Amino acid sequence: MNIKEVAAKLYSDGKIDERKLFSVANAKRLPQGYGYIGLGLKGDNLVIFDYQFKTGVGEVIYDIPIADVEKLKVGAFLGIFTYLKFTYCGGKFNIQNFAFSLGIEAAIREAHKAKEEKKTA
Repeated sequence: MNIKEVAAKLYSDGKIDERKLFSVANAKRLPQGYGYIGLGLKGDNLVIFDYQFKTGVGEVIYDIPIADVEKLKVGAFLGIFTYLKFTYCGGKFNIQNFAFSLGIEAAIREAHKAKEEKKTA
């Protein structure tokens, strides 16, 4: 299955929203370990799935309200290797090398920016 088909399946299963934003990435650091993960968005939540290359998307391991994320950094090393770093409930997340991204990084950045603007308003 290609990444668009995976996103469509996750949407039909109600695991991500109608934007069908999904990516596979390497979690260098999660509160409970590290490894390959799938990232999706459902409303204003970042949904993190277990991911295995042989079997595909597994169970949801984190469902994180973006409004509760602290110290968010989204960017790219050398303009190529994307990364997402943040803290949630005291746990540190370091996610790198997004593959087959369907625009999830920009959506996360915009959702967090909107949250910050509400705080200062």
